[in-house]
Amino acid sequence: MKNLVEMVLASICLATSFGPIAEAGFKNDYAAWKSMDPYARYNYIQGVVDQVTNSFSIGEQAWVTALRDGTVACGLALHIKADMLEGAITKHYEQFPRDWGVPPAAVLNVVMRDVCIGYINTERQKAGLDPWTSVSGPISRN
Repeated sequence: MKNLVEMVLASICLATSFGPIAEAGFKNDYAAWKSMDPYARYNYIQGVVDQVTNSFSIGEQAWVTALRDGTVACGLALHIKADMLEGAITKHYEQFPRDWGVPPAAVLNVVMRDVCIGYINTERQKAGLDPWTSVSGPISRN
């Protein structure tokens, strides 16, 4: 038992000793996104995706369940990986400079919704909801 505890503590110390990988905090814009190395970006993406796909509550609205379930089905079916999403977020910022002030989590949300719209709409239909349309393009309207 003592060896197990020592291994867990050593793993925690090792995991938190990597600066950018263990970096926490808000990323509020493109400049913050660009300041992170690729591995920090992958970890950021994984955290956002985990939060979206693993959080649920009793009595949540049907559209929330459909969004989550459609996104999960899409990610599994298309074998979406963090490096693919990192590239998509960066591409979005490069294509739409007006979104440089938008947090990368919001860009990820739009990218995933656009990629997964068919899967999301399948789940929306199962829940008796109207389909959503694709949201390609800039997020900022000003």
